Amino acid sequence: MFSGLLYIKDWFLKALKSEYRLTVTASDTVHTREVPVLINVTTLNRNAPEFTSSDLYIPEDILEHSSVHFTVPFFRVEASDVDEGICAKVKFTLVGDSAKTAYRIDEDSGEMFLRKELDREDLNLERVVRVMASDWMGRHSFVRVHITVKDINDQVPTFEMDSYHALLYEPVPVGYSVLKVSHVSLEC
Repeated sequence: MFSGLLYIKDWFLKALKSEYRLTVTASDTVHTREVPVLINVTTLNRNAPEFTSSDLYIPEDILEHSSVHFTVPFFRVEASDVDEGICAKVKFTLVGDSAKTAYRIDEDSGEMFLRKELDREDLNLERVVRVMASDWMGRHSFVRVHITVKDINDQVPTFEMDSYHALLYEPVPVGYSVLKVSHVSLEC
């Protein structure tokens, strides 16, 4: 049994063609046989996906307590990879468990959705979410998405005390201050 090796003659194969078709011939003194050979040339995964900026700002506020963005995306992140073929396929993921409780992202399109209604008064709600774009070999980059939640007046004012009592002696002049009643509003 004999074997033959094909060698690269030119380092710039990809610059010329992405596919080469060859015919390899084997012969002895009596018989000749040919076999087709297809060589696909692909580039290495040299680059990580890139966002246009390291910070993205959602152009419109998300209205607090709105459920419309459960099914309709409120934003779309975009990243590109200058590699070719499968090396250029970008996948998006949210970074951090707290971000994943309130938001979700379509890994292929980069569209962002809500998982729950947002409350402006919830100080624990993450308003800057990190998104990672990665390619099939694990090269990745990050972007910060700044989310603004528009406040609606959803907080009922509360009084500082459950009840108030005042003692008034007659006669008092008109305009006399009888009692100061204070309330607290959680709205801005």
